[in-house]
Amino acid sequence: MRRVLSAGLLFWLVFSVPCTEAALISYSDTLTGTPPQTTGYVDKGDLDLNKFNTSLGTLTKVTLTFTNYFDWKGFAENMSTSSGATFTQTIQNQRVQITQDATTFLTDSSSFLNSWSLGVYDNVLDFAGTSGITASNSSTQNTVTFVYTGTFMAPFIGSGFSTFDVLSGADLFKLQGGGNMAMGSSDKFTAGGSINYEYTPVPIPAPAWLLGSGLLSLVGIRRRFGK
Repeated sequence: MRRVLSAGLLFWLVFSVPCTEAALISYSDTLTGTPPQTTGYVDKGDLDLNKFNTSLGTLTKVTLTFTNYFDWKGFAENMSTSSGATFTQTIQNQRVQITQDATTFLTDSSSFLNSWSLGVYDNVLDFAGTSGITASNSSTQNTVTFVYTGTFMAPFIGSGFSTFDVLSGADLFKLQGGGNMAMGSSDKFTAGGSINYEYTPVPIPAPAWLLGSGLLSLVGIRRRFGK
């Protein structure tokens, strides 16, 4: 009888302890756009990251990460049937900033200068073959990370979103091709943001305590009928 009672008490004490293991919740957002040709910056949109809901528990750490990279594509076809030509694509100082109020979190920039020699027209307008070219490339992704604890986490707590502005611009976009040239290009940036919240969940007693209490009740009933 004492063994059964001791086992019941141990079961109840162990499984009624609230669950306090650390937890993690993450949110992210991305924005893709074309850098406008300007000497300054133009607002291209927002990154919206959910704030931390305190009903989940107690926030212990915030990790904020921003990324950006540039993609470009150029295509040309030399339409001359008598001579070759050179196609040149120039992108100078395309750039992206991610900001919030007066704080700049990320600044990224990149330039491309590409040139291709094309033969006489091969009678197929496909931006390929001996007289055409289609080329693309991407810049290395720029990544920055910020970690907040203590009172520095306050701006990320509450309802709604933490909103960050994405600004972009480029000094110059230029295509050059001699003779009779069909050509074009495209350029874009992809900015992203993510936020990780590490927190201690609100203590919730494990349901197993009900089973432990039931076991103790059965022990009491057994003792009474044993008498």
